Amino acid sequence: MIRDHCLAQANIHCQTCRDACEPMAIRLPPRLAHVAVPEIAEDECTGCGACVAVCPEDAISLITQEQSEPAHA
Repeated sequence: MIRDHCLAQANIHCQTCRDACEPMAIRLPPRLAHVAVPEIAEDECTGCGACVAVCPEDAISLITQEQSEPAHA
């Protein structure tokens, strides 16, 4: 999960998470007149944490599938 205080969200160029991602699960699709914001391909993410370690703003968290799904009653 990439939180709102990611540098790219503030229109500041940063791609350290993408550069650290060996399986290339983080992409930076181009945006017109704005800095590209990272997107995670969850099906390709191995959960290695390399992106977490290099983020200068500590804006990346690893969550499990159970944490991202709402609880069923």
